[in-house]
Amino acid sequence: MPAPVAAGAVSPWAVLDDAREIERFTTTTTASCGSGGGAGAEASSYLRIAGMHCAACASAVEAALLRVDGVREVQVSVSAQTARVRWSPAQGRPSAFVAALRQAGYDAVPDTASAARDLRRRERRDAL
Repeated sequence: MPAPVAAGAVSPWAVLDDAREIERFTTTTTASCGSGGGAGAEASSYLRIAGMHCAACASAVEAALLRVDGVREVQVSVSAQTARVRWSPAQGRPSAFVAALRQAGYDAVPDTASAARDLRRRERRDAL
């Protein structure tokens, strides 16, 4: 189990909260007023998860992320060892995602290649 961060200490993952760093693994959209709620930004961050081997691990990862303030939805892929976290930038921060996963016994890093994979997937669909 990873060592906890001492109270009052700066999180070693705080760099993930930098706006330039967030852009590397997060897409942000602005939600409009509608039947379900008010206006505001919504972000989807992509993480690579180490140590996830089965459906029970995926459930543990999902549960750990859903406990983080601002997280609205989590999609986990055991086979790809990735997670997509849909969250509110006004309420949450990426460093908290990594800290929660580390506390649950998993390592996580930003998936900076997710945008390139999505683009290739869209290009293949358009080519058909």
